[in-house]
Amino acid sequence: KYIANALVDFDTSKMITYADAVAIKQKAGLIDANLNILVGDLISNGKRINQSTHLAALKQTITVLNDGIPNKNPSNKIYTGVTGFQLNGKDIYLDDSQAEYLNKNGLIVSINNVAGWLCWGNRTAAFPASSDIKDTDIAIRDMFNWLRNTCIITTRQMVDESIDRALVLRIENTLQSWLDGLVGLGKLISGNIQFPKELNPESELIKGNIRFL
Repeated sequence: KYIANALVDFDTSKMITYADAVAIKQKAGLIDANLNILVGDLISNGKRINQSTHLAALKQTITVLNDGIPNKNPSNKIYTGVTGFQLNGKDIYLDDSQAEYLNKNGLIVSINNVAGWLCWGNRTAAFPASSDIKDTDIAIRDMFNWLRNTCIITTRQMVDESIDRALVLRIENTLQSWLDGLVGLGKLISGNIQFPKELNPESELIKGNIRFL
């Protein structure tokens, strides 16, 4: 199945100060690795806009400029056209320590510096409950999801073909060549595809199921 990160605007109605978001997040049990939780709204052209809308556009822009590969973090990048940041309709200016406190609890905000209003936060909602980097870093989680989805799309045309050594080798060679290319471009440190015998017993092959790692 395909998988993706959800960009979710935090319900701030019960917040009095910025720090309240941490306790509310914990109480709600928001610790899914595929959640990017944003606190506060952005002001653009005099209108209040969900921060998730801007983050979605920022992520896509960064990906397009990075050869279509989502291994770059949106944190500390400019929200284009944004002139303010609000919490419950009131302007708010977080300093670095306040913004970092929320980031350390898996929340994303916006901060202002000489360059403009920036996205601030490179952690998924899984942080700090999880310490697994593939689940807590936004860019790495996005990259893992993209790798998974691309593998599905690439091999979908091979579904229901006769399972033999030639098919296994074709899948291995196709995916390994792609992974090697990503390594060569500096998008991955390493990557390999395997066909473990222990995961592919004859009983599963007869059913038409093959598994790769």
